[in-house]
Amino acid sequence: MTKSNLSKNLGHNRYDETKLTRLIIGHTRVAHSFLLKNERVPQCIGCVTTYTVQHFVLECVDFAQTRSKYFQVNNLKELFTKVPLHNILEYIKDIGLINKI
Repeated sequence: MTKSNLSKNLGHNRYDETKLTRLIIGHTRVAHSFLLKNERVPQCIGCVTTYTVQHFVLECVDFAQTRSKYFQVNNLKELFTKVPLHNILEYIKDIGLINKI
């Protein structure tokens, strides 16, 4: 998905475009801030695994019920090609991570 496609699908909201772009490329504050802060790699406490975009968007059991309200896909490619972008953003807001993206 190109930047122009994001703009078209979201109505030119730069905030939402930035959040989605970070999710698409996998570079988010929640998953990468440890690099800048010289901290340990973040771990999902419930799943005991590395906290990545793929994990909190598709795999985390703590978010499974919430995730099912917005989409049901098997991988990130399906997520960003088949799911309305609005649903992805609403899911991220609902799980409380929008400000950590």
